[in-house]
Amino acid sequence: MTKYVLDEWIFHDMWGQNGPVRKRCALQAVHWLATSGHQIVVPRGSPWTAKVSPLYGAQDQAVRLAGRLFFEVILVDSNITQFVETWEYESLECEIVAQTPIKDRYLVAAYLIGRADVLVTTDTRLKAALAAFETPFFVDADTFYRDHVSYSSARGSLPGQS
Repeated sequence: MTKYVLDEWIFHDMWGQNGPVRKRCALQAVHWLATSGHQIVVPRGSPWTAKVSPLYGAQDQAVRLAGRLFFEVILVDSNITQFVETWEYESLECEIVAQTPIKDRYLVAAYLIGRADVLVTTDTRLKAALAAFETPFFVDADTFYRDHVSYSSARGSLPGQS
């Protein structure tokens, strides 16, 4: 079992803001999270939780179904989701958090508090700010889809893939 912290890129992908292939991959990733036996760490009261909420009422049927998976399976199952409370991540003081850009501190704190294995982000500034540290272990969205999620049923390939 691998424990992930996902940046909000997944919601932008799900809404189709990064193209149709990334949308299919993100929707497949939500199904994968619900069934794979892996876990996610979710920081309550964060920009992440604010972005998951609109999925449930989406007009796009595929996005709405992904929202239902989040709300009816993923976020209610403690075997899938570990929540980190706001007070936990806001009060964490350590060198790595201090070096993290303010807008991303909740992600890094959730990674550390939740003892996650992988922080999935597309934020190059965050990765550069923390390059001197051995942790967190970063992967980008494309690597997550390709190497962690079996996206073959998403019927498309990622940029740079054939």
